[in-house]
Amino acid sequence: MRGVQVVGDLAYVGTSSNGLKILNVSNPSHPTVICPSSGPETVCDVEIVGDVAYVATWDKGLVILDISNPFNPTEIGRYDDGGNTLDVEVIGDVAYVADYSDGLEIINISDSTYPTELGQYHDGGDAKGVSVVGNLAYVAEFPGGLEIIQLWEETGNSNTSAVPEATVTSWFGLSLVLFGLFSLKVIRLRKMRKKRKGRKVKSL
Repeated sequence: MRGVQVVGDLAYVGTSSNGLKILNVSNPSHPTVICPSSGPETVCDVEIVGDVAYVATWDKGLVILDISNPFNPTEIGRYDDGGNTLDVEVIGDVAYVADYSDGLEIINISDSTYPTELGQYHDGGDAKGVSVVGNLAYVAEFPGGLEIIQLWEETGNSNTSAVPEATVTSWFGLSLVLFGLFSLKVIRLRKMRKKRKGRKVKSL
């Protein structure tokens, strides 16, 4: 078993060989499996937003599943740039992905059938986990430890003043990384790496 999220009476569990497994946990003493396997084989993490599951799938990228029918989830979209996706956090129309050797990837999921990359930050380490609070992304990175990435710079009037360069300060395995976003559009990251388009997947 890997990542897990519980919503209501359902537990969504990532597994190493059976994809995303869904269990009814209304009776905690006797959970029952209602969907033994869905999505790609290896699921490292899952984030549930409404009737949609955002799944970090190791070697298949970020996979988006329609779970309105939990007995039979269906894939509706995918973003795969060839990296190894370990963790995902969704806030609004943006997915923040720890993509191992590709670092932190920021993905526009406003159209869940056609996710696109907004930007990326990578300093050479391996991103293994991500949590976003306000305008800061906290990234568990090997071998550097914790990286704190400022996603945009807040000002007195707005939060659209971009930091022109990334600034990194490290001590005892802790890194503070300052970056700039412009209304959720990446300024510096776009210059470092072009946006990619995801693969549109037709529902079956």
